[in-house]
Amino acid sequence: MNPDIIIRSFIAAVIFSLIAVILEAAYHGLRTANYSIASPFASTFINNPLNYAIIALIFISSFVITFNTISKSERA
Repeated sequence: MNPDIIIRSFIAAVIFSLIAVILEAAYHGLRTANYSIASPFASTFINNPLNYAIIALIFISSFVITFNTISKSERA
């Protein structure tokens, strides 16, 4: 197991998780007719433990998928 593959998979998983956080914040901003991305993120997203679980699930699944994809391409 090459550390480079783990690092690249971790970076990809972080990027996918950040995209999910931004989309979640934008959705809450549009739904409450408050067009600021920062205020719904700070008020609803951080206080809800279900959102933490969803982001953790997105992070873990994207890490596994990118790790498998990168390791398969490295073998070939």
